[in-house]
Amino acid sequence: MLNTLQIINLILVIFVGAAQVFNIIIAPSRKKRQEQKTQDEKEKIRKENQAETDRCVLRNIITDFYYRNVSSCEMKQYQYENLSKVYHQYKKLGGNSFIDKIWEEIQEWRIIQ
Repeated sequence: MLNTLQIINLILVIFVGAAQVFNIIIAPSRKKRQEQKTQDEKEKIRKENQAETDRCVLRNIITDFYYRNVSSCEMKQYQYENLSKVYHQYKKLGGNSFIDKIWEEIQEWRIIQ
């Protein structure tokens, strides 16, 4: 018959073996979750950088148009429509109030056909 120490030893061996099997099964999914988290963080940063780039490009389009036409204070209808789309997209991307001031001034310009 087994004595108490042998029984305790057998129980510990079973628990250690079960823990090792559990680790073998769980470790790959834990690693995969960590890799996915890292990839998600990189994608978030990439999207933030792309949004900032887009804002810079749109801001440049608006300010370039403004400074080329501020002396005449007029624009053609299609220019206004295009500029309006650019401005509203800029605002959707979180553009700042500097462009709002330019846009308000442009609203007072004369639109020609």
